[in-house]
Amino acid sequence: MTIPSLPKDGFAAPKGELNTKWRTYFEHQQDYLQRNLSQEGYKLPQQDQTNLNTLATTASTGAMLYNTTTKGPYVNVEGVNKNMTTLEQLTTAEISSIPSGQRNGRFIHDTTTDELKIGFNDTIMTVTTT
Repeated sequence: MTIPSLPKDGFAAPKGELNTKWRTYFEHQQDYLQRNLSQEGYKLPQQDQTNLNTLATTASTGAMLYNTTTKGPYVNVEGVNKNMTTLEQLTTAEISSIPSGQRNGRFIHDTTTDELKIGFNDTIMTVTTT
């Protein structure tokens, strides 16, 4: 998330209109708020896996980001970016199409079979009880 610094110039131009730097500042702030704080909810800042690895420091503890590589939310816990696990609602066909490398750590409700499935060791497994 980038929040611009306040301009150092005067607020008003010589004829009383808003200074160009201040106008740009307010336009950027308004654009950011409209894109990220909409009626649809807050949008997490997005980073790919390479950038997430770079940001995995204790200085980022508590940060939440959306991983564009694995298509999921992450939170930084003491310098380690951890996947925020959610329960997904997918059909059997959608589950079968999950690519290798994107199966681990997923909790899935198979809406076709009404079963709970988890991703482990790059495999989707059905949870059973005895």
